[in-house]
Amino acid sequence: MKNFYTAICIFILMQLSASAQNITVTATAGPLLTSSYPTLKAAFDGINNGSHQGIINIRIVNNTAENANCLLDSSGNATSSNYTSILIRPADTATVIKTISMSLTDTTLLTLQGADNLSVDGRPLGLGANIFLTLSNNVNGALSNTVVLKDGASSNQFRFCNITNVANSTLTPVTVRILTGRNSNNIFSRSVISGGYIGLLLNGDDAAPNDNISLLYSQIINQKASAIRLGSGVGNVTLDSNRIFNTIASSTSVFQALFINNINPAATVNFTRNRVFNLNMSASNILQGVVFLPSTASGTLIAKNNSIQLGSTTYPNPSSTIVRAFYFGSNTPATVIAESNTFRIGGTHTTDNGQPTSVCILKSNSSAGSSYTCINNLGINTRTGASNQHVGSFISTPTTGTNTVDYNTYYGGPAQTVAFMSSLYSDLTLYKTDAAPLEQHSSFGLLDFVDDINPDLLTPSSNNTAALLTGTPTTVTTDIYGTIRSLTAPYRGAYEGAPLAPLPVHLVSFVAEIKNNNVGLTWKTHSEINNRGFDIERSVDGSVFNKVAYVTANHSGTITNTYIYTDTDAFTKASSAILFYRLKQLDNNGSFKYSNVEVVNSSKNQLKHISIYPNPVLSTLQVTINSKVTGNASLQIIDASGKTLTSAARSLVAGTNNLLLTETAHLQTGAYFLKITVGEKTTVMRLLKIN
Repeated sequence: MKNFYTAICIFILMQLSASAQNITVTATAGPLLTSSYPTLKAAFDGINNGSHQGIINIRIVNNTAENANCLLDSSGNATSSNYTSILIRPADTATVIKTISMSLTDTTLLTLQGADNLSVDGRPLGLGANIFLTLSNNVNGALSNTVVLKDGASSNQFRFCNITNVANSTLTPVTVRILTGRNSNNIFSRSVISGGYIGLLLNGDDAAPNDNISLLYSQIINQKASAIRLGSGVGNVTLDSNRIFNTIASSTSVFQALFINNINPAATVNFTRNRVFNLNMSASNILQGVVFLPSTASGTLIAKNNSIQLGSTTYPNPSSTIVRAFYFGSNTPATVIAESNTFRIGGTHTTDNGQPTSVCILKSNSSAGSSYTCINNLGINTRTGASNQHVGSFISTPTTGTNTVDYNTYYGGPAQTVAFMSSLYSDLTLYKTDAAPLEQHSSFGLLDFVDDINPDLLTPSSNNTAALLTGTPTTVTTDIYGTIRSLTAPYRGAYEGAPLAPLPVHLVSFVAEIKNNNVGLTWKTHSEINNRGFDIERSVDGSVFNKVAYVTANHSGTITNTYIYTDTDAFTKASSAILFYRLKQLDNNGSFKYSNVEVVNSSKNQLKHISIYPNPVLSTLQVTINSKVTGNASLQIIDASGKTLTSAARSLVAGTNNLLLTETAHLQTGAYFLKITVGEKTTVMRLLKIN
């Protein structure tokens, strides 16, 4: 019997020990430098009471079922917390997803209450692109949120995470909710935000708005009412390169991919390079893409390079009473800039409603203080059914406020293309006459796309002509995929295809590759006109370039030409492990222009365990360096011509260093290089800048 009880005790101790190993914490200061906990809440409690201090690393070893809100307080609070930064990751050896879950009604899973400098990275070792961490609230409760930021929680990041809530909830939980207290400089990136009544909600204080909130390269899926809702306390917000879709049918009266109520008058919401598609609705409802309905004087919404597709072969949404892709309404002043977007509506319709039942671009804001710019957009509406109209554009208030509307292409079926004030038009000449001075370069026409959910135009196509697609040059210099737009004849819409206007030399690509001690250069051109040839130039610092060879042009007209050149023993000749190359294209008339710069690095002393984020960068760039020792890092930004624009120095500590580079905020849109040197080791990384 004694042996039996001994075995039971050992078993219980083993279970408790295993449970205690769910979460491990290491810190650089405090009474406890290392410890293990059964839950994330217990680990947070240890940080809040000051047991762990300084730079703190948390590893998720096993799944946890949280029994209360995991609340992280601000550093220096009344309960003695004192930390510099916190990094949460799955265990370094993780090969399966680790889950932090909650199953309590009306309880938030994770709350950052004034907490700063928390980074949640769902990748073991912070490497790769696979997600190995899930934060999940599994209960259908009105307050069963998954992640909440409040009371000044700032400079936090969630990367490569699954953040989930009850799918298609019948109540009102939110997957990510940002509340009052001026929560600033928070980033959600490369993540999946799924479920909930709303995916991302800003619901703060208009007097102290949340500022510099970013959602980047993420998927927002399966919400009930809105994928993203900016309700109150909205400062500067960046929503870039996200995919929004809803494969679980929503039965709410209205669903929006992005709904904006108010923006702080001094702030801007940037909605750029996002894709909205396959939104699935049920019952009678309103289906909308981007909606801005200010109730108080508001700031600016900038929408560029987005693709919004409502109604597809997969989800035709016949029950939807109204379908709108882009809608600027209300009677309160605000500014809207919509450039180079592709708005498409398809599917079928069964219900009449006494107005155009589907509209790609709708402007009905009636405030005299509003400003509305709509340039280089595609509004293609192929929806059928019902006796009401399906139009590409509807401007009901063309003389109210400041309006700049031109260089757009519209299609609406089956009989009317656009609505203007109280009239419908299928005749372009008559429309231009009545819309003047607006729309004088706009066109009517049905374009051909590769499929019904992507912005890619089918080329070549008899419908996709220069007359329908040629836009006007604007500040939008790349397309939704990052392709450089034509400087003279950019495409309308989010997608930039082949050049619409002839160029003297169109450089398709330029690549430099290491081949033993040689460097192989390959470039392709199209449509060579008046081209004499190319100087090949090399640099060891990215600033001073020297000619190393000349290659004569092929003089082959409009066909594609491929050029190959090998710079033999390049690293030995230049006495450098890092080399920069560019082409100088020479015309017969003596003019010239430079290509982009390519860089190669043959050094075995390249820096390892280094990353930059976000890339493309909008404002501040974070450079993460894992260093074994203390020291200094030299950071240089080099432009596409090889010129060093700025240099900066940062101190390093042993361990993970998150260095913020604010100099990127002032760069123009384009491609750059970031040269990072630590001791004798150097790495050069390509950096893209967007505005």
